[in-house]
Amino acid sequence: MLVGDSVSFSPDVIEGALRRIYQKKVDVDKELEPGLLHETVNLFNRAAAKGISDSVNAGAPMPADAFLNAIKTNNEVFSAFRVHRMQNDIAKMLTDGDGELKPFSQIAKDVAPYTSHQNKAWLQTEYDTAVLRAHQAADWQQFEREKDVYPNLEWMPSTSTTPGEDHRVFWGTITHIVTGK
Repeated sequence: MLVGDSVSFSPDVIEGALRRIYQKKVDVDKELEPGLLHETVNLFNRAAAKGISDSVNAGAPMPADAFLNAIKTNNEVFSAFRVHRMQNDIAKMLTDGDGELKPFSQIAKDVAPYTSHQNKAWLQTEYDTAVLRAHQAADWQQFEREKDVYPNLEWMPSTSTTPGEDHRVFWGTITHIVTGK
């Protein structure tokens, strides 16, 4: 998938998660809903693979295994927090104003706007960001390997449609970077 391509979970994944939460097969305070977690981790691993592949295709060498493992670990942690938030937000919608469990059909209607937003707008933004950040992180790995030959970085103008004016003063600045190691 390319940045900007449409990404979302299948309706079956969302419905399965909703049913498991509704039937209390998942303790939302202590566990993560496995269907959502699996899909989320897979999506962000694909996003990272896409970003790293873009970097390699642009000429950067393949990053080391330690870097790739760190990316996967970070994807798992981010996914866990994302799923925890989503499942807890859903769990709060299970009961009516009197604290009574709503019928499943009512819950499915009530959570649809929330899951749609989580599953489309937010997920798309997070996916696109993961692709771009993985690409940048892989590019940074190349800088780290070559810092003894190319120790300077230039602050480039922003490509944002609304660049921060506070950064404009730095555009074109070339700095010698001293990194760890």
